[in-house]
Amino acid sequence: MRGTGIGTTLSTLATGASYGPYAYESVVRLVSSDASEIDFDVAVTPSVATDTVANYAFDSTGAVTGLVGPGGMVIDSLIETPGVVSELYNGIGSNVMFDISVATSSSGTASLITDGSVSCPDPDFPANIFQIGPTGIIDQALGSTVALSGIDNIGFWARATRSSDSELFTSVKLLLSDSTSGFTTFGTISFAIRADGKWRYHIASIQGFVPGASAWAAVYGRIRFREDDGVATTGRPLMAGADRAQIGAIRANPRGKTTMFVRFDDGLDNLVSQKKAVLAAAFAGSSGVNIPAGSYSMFELVQAFGFKANCFVLTDLIGKPGFATWDELRTLQTAGWSICVQAGANPVSQNSDGARLLGPVGYNLYSVAGDIASVTASVFTVNGAKPDIIGGTAGYTAVGGVQSFPVQVLGTPPLPLVSGSIYYALRRGTRTFSLHTVPVGLSPQDNDQGLVTITGSDTSQMTLRYAGSANDHTAILADFQKAQAALAANGLTGTQHLALNQGAYDRNVETAIVLAGFKSAQTTSVRPSFVQSIPGAVQSCITNTTITPATTGRVGTTHSGAFTLMTVNQSDGALTAAQLRQFVGQCVKYGSMGANYHHNANNIDVLLAYLDQCKLTSDTGLLEVLTVEQQQTRVDAWIKNRVLL
Repeated sequence: MRGTGIGTTLSTLATGASYGPYAYESVVRLVSSDASEIDFDVAVTPSVATDTVANYAFDSTGAVTGLVGPGGMVIDSLIETPGVVSELYNGIGSNVMFDISVATSSSGTASLITDGSVSCPDPDFPANIFQIGPTGIIDQALGSTVALSGIDNIGFWARATRSSDSELFTSVKLLLSDSTSGFTTFGTISFAIRADGKWRYHIASIQGFVPGASAWAAVYGRIRFREDDGVATTGRPLMAGADRAQIGAIRANPRGKTTMFVRFDDGLDNLVSQKKAVLAAAFAGSSGVNIPAGSYSMFELVQAFGFKANCFVLTDLIGKPGFATWDELRTLQTAGWSICVQAGANPVSQNSDGARLLGPVGYNLYSVAGDIASVTASVFTVNGAKPDIIGGTAGYTAVGGVQSFPVQVLGTPPLPLVSGSIYYALRRGTRTFSLHTVPVGLSPQDNDQGLVTITGSDTSQMTLRYAGSANDHTAILADFQKAQAALAANGLTGTQHLALNQGAYDRNVETAIVLAGFKSAQTTSVRPSFVQSIPGAVQSCITNTTITPATTGRVGTTHSGAFTLMTVNQSDGALTAAQLRQFVGQCVKYGSMGANYHHNANNIDVLLAYLDQCKLTSDTGLLEVLTVEQQQTRVDAWIKNRVLL
């Protein structure tokens, strides 16, 4: 098969036959046998000379606007209405794993709906729906097993309703068996489905599937949906009564034109006024962007590539030493940047609990007598059986050092501590901390300010709670709303977009995100992702073998309905410039959305590599670099033109 050219139409030739013409602004799917290949008579980037299946999207000038990988769908961007998740389409391929035309077995409250009484937005199979309720299980089998080798990701439409409680989500588990007859060996993954009756699209990487009791082969022959009954893992109540979840057609390898975001966290003073990014040598980019040696602000570096960026700020710290001013943030917004929410306060912990500190994690911080093992020379030691939480990571704050940690002392503490009072815990080492009457730790020089000299020695009845926390989502929500109000009061418009500090997420954070009305949310820990593993990078999907609720509160393998951004990688962390370039390439390859996130003036070579690769690839038309507000404008237009029921 060979394209004969892109003129007023696109036509194709295969074994002497011609097909088409195809209109502009269309998606064309080209398929050849394994023994042949697909070529264009015009230059196409990336090259597809050895592809046997490829989808290409064309704009009104005849330019290729999107390469959509093997057997894929085209997805413009992510949506939720109202709220935070799902996918927006401009076309769907025929890559259906299970069309749900029949259910081979079901039990409990599960059923197959094919009478047209319920329909989902899938254009090919709108009326074939799996439905599950409390204790419901539904299976469907293929005629034979199929290799997973050609499948990177799977996607499906889903919605849920709940009337038995006020829970905002229902956890649904998807299992793929390597047999057509049962589930002796299988892989499983869970999804948090918004329980508001609206259809949304959910996607997961095959990498995210966790083996059952034993290893499963790299094939699948049967699929099962059921409620995730692992309450200890999800923290979510089970469905009851008339509660239901509905699932539409399951497809392999959703794809789309890639959207990338440039992201800066915290709102530091290096954004505008302080030129802390130092280039010892000139930067010569592959995209043609050249930057002379010198000192630059983050704004200047981004501007050199012609991009607009996103800044997620800690509103309580704006205007303080090391942070940008409100005037500077307004300057960035005037230049086209999106200024959005990270947090009001800056709750951080040694193991990245972030906003979770304002929920049950912080409320029950060290809540049992004996959790604080001892005190010697005013330095407390935490019981070795308890998580080592107190204190942010060194260098996390703008100025350096280890940020102090506000706690409420409860129970019967040693003198002169007063039960019920708030102090500031400063990490002194592994499982050790001191208490202070003033915030400390923003610089090494203030580590002894307000130090409480402990005269007593009995810590057996002393407990600690993170100051301002609640045993539910309410304090987290209050912090989000405080940050939203601060942005609005200062004329900044990104109040509906969030990036969680420390990427921390659990069920209570998820609830607060929804109730605060965020339209997009980003984290660094839970990623239903298209992007496959990158050497040295965080894996694209979490597994409950490496992250457990007991220590970090991430919800096992649940892919949350509260996050839109598929994959995020830190550009001032451990990754190299080459890895960030590869990250961009992987996002294009798998048709995903992606972003960096950057804080201080470290690793500028990595940041520039990310910007340069985005520029190089965007110039070919294979990705766009947008702000979250630009993306939301597209989403709002899509919602207006298509009523999503």
